[in-house]
Amino acid sequence: MKIEDLDGFIALCQQKVDALKVSFPEIDSIVAQHLVVLIAGVYEETIEESIRARAEKSKDIALVNLVTSLVDETFRNPDSKNVKRLIKRFGKAAVDELSGKVKLEDAEALNSIILNKNAIAHGKDSPVTIKDVENYYAKSRVVIHAVNEIVRGG
Repeated sequence: MKIEDLDGFIALCQQKVDALKVSFPEIDSIVAQHLVVLIAGVYEETIEESIRARAEKSKDIALVNLVTSLVDETFRNPDSKNVKRLIKRFGKAAVDELSGKVKLEDAEALNSIILNKNAIAHGKDSPVTIKDVENYYAKSRVVIHAVNEIVRGG
């Protein structure tokens, strides 16, 4: 799934839960947990694809393979700390640009997505709701779009 498809998928999930006509907080939470895992995966793939696309501009297949391999091996759990660490490898100007484009609340929303995903992955309780996910997603995607602009713009 691509980041462009998430808006419709999240709305569809909310519609399906609303169609139950009775409140089932457990079902809402299960669907929200699925969305958190899905969004985290899409974010990670989106960032990796942006870096791969930048490497492909070089037309050097060995470089593309190296960059792809390094990113695959080193970039996981795209919370704000790991995103900033990755962007830092593009230089100070890239970090400054990211800081200028991303508000603290956007970074915190991204962290919420990843923290909930990690809790779910490790069998811990995650009382997240679809409304929570919608709010986290709306803010966190600002971070992902900023990263894409920075990485692809070079």
